[in-house]
Formats: sequence, structure tokens, C-alpha cells
Amino acid sequence: MQFKLMGLDSDKLKTTLGTIGKEFGSLENMTVANARNIERFAQNTGITGSEVVKLNKVFMDLEGLSFDAATNVSRA
Repeated sequence: MQFKLMGLDSDKLKTTLGTIGKEFGSLENMTVANARNIERFAQNTGITGSEVVKLNKVFMDLEGLSFDAATNVSRA
């Protein structure tokens, strides 16, 4: 119910959290805050959260960015 108040879909957040775990192989980046930021960005741009997570992974691997910094680069 709180997610709906924030304008987020809980099913999409769940999928995004799963993708974060699958792409990174750990729970380090699997936080509700990360999923919320990605889903907000994804909803505003019309792409899926899974695509944003995969793009973040590329930026993190190639540029050595943190998860938050990679999300910011994706937004730009």
C-alpha cells in the first residue's frame, strides 16, 4: 500500500530486486532504496527496471562506479 502511495508497482519492485540479485550475484546492492530509484527512473523513461539494472552493471564493471553513481549516469 505504501508503494502505491509513492506511485510504484510492488510487482515491478519485486522483479527489479530479483534482477539485481541475479546480475550481481550478491545481496550487497539488493535494497529497497535501489529498487525504488530504478523503478522510478524506469517508469519515467518507459523502459523496464531490469534493463536499467543491466545497464548499471555495465557502468559498474567498465567504469568502477558505485550502484548509485551508475544509476545517475543512466539517468543522464
